[in-house]
Amino acid sequence: MYIFFTINIYLKILQTYERDLQEDDFIEKVKNFRTIAVFGTIVLYMKATYFFSLIDAVAPLVDIIFRIIFDIKWFMAIMAFYILMLGKCFDLLGTSQIEFDNLSEEDIDAIPYSIAEGTKL
Repeated sequence: MYIFFTINIYLKILQTYERDLQEDDFIEKVKNFRTIAVFGTIVLYMKATYFFSLIDAVAPLVDIIFRIIFDIKWFMAIMAFYILMLGKCFDLLGTSQIEFDNLSEEDIDAIPYSIAEGTKL
């Protein structure tokens, strides 16, 4: 079923590309397709994991993996907090450095990390 779903999406993209779409529109369609393909792949592997848990020899391993993921959640929450803290520290260092470099307004606007949206590049 997943293969047919993927082929159907590919055909839809090719059909829209044949209608002389602009390059930006085609790129947007491909990005949307990739997002759908990622979710489809996650669902496919989660379904395979369920079927693996039905096999008596593999079921304990699947249970152990889910138990480890469940037990590690508080560590991951604290780790995410420290990663955000470190990112904010680098943001403060970068923006304060821009203020003391004696740059013109044009030069500051050209720096991608001078605003928060520019850091996502």
